[in-house]
Amino acid sequence: MPISSRLTTSRILLTLILLVAMPPAIGDELSAPTGPVLLKITGKISNTNSNGIAAFDLAMLESLNRTEFTTSSPWTKKPTLFTGVNLHMLLDLVGAQSTQIRASALDKYWFEADTDNFADVPAIVAYKKDNNYMRVRDQGPLWIMMPFDDYPDSLTESNKNTCVWQLLEIEVL
Repeated sequence: MPISSRLTTSRILLTLILLVAMPPAIGDELSAPTGPVLLKITGKISNTNSNGIAAFDLAMLESLNRTEFTTSSPWTKKPTLFTGVNLHMLLDLVGAQSTQIRASALDKYWFEADTDNFADVPAIVAYKKDNNYMRVRDQGPLWIMMPFDDYPDSLTESNKNTCVWQLLEIEVL
């Protein structure tokens, strides 16, 4: 095979590998969940995968860039390691068209927040607590959490209320 043909073939293969390995760009369709849906992001978003919503199963969340931190919180007895997906990155991924969100939980609790209020705090949608997947009885399977120990000024009533456990849905308002 001539060198120019091999280079063309190599470029095509590299492009295909990059397209498969890269997360979807804003405005692209998300892949569909194959397992139970743990999180729905609805409202003013441009990147969806199921009837105008962005639905995520655990495998999809775990395939995104992982964020971890250990922090004390009003709801844990000791500093706890939380593992999850950066909330701002997740909102960017779905093409959120507003910084206003409403986070809703299994027990019907909900809280509205402006994510600009904690833009400098790496809030996450956690799926693990101390390296264990969270069950419903452990505030799971998902919990919005902030690294309060690293950002002591973030321990406000508003931010504490934003830490919705048993998270089911985030609506972009």
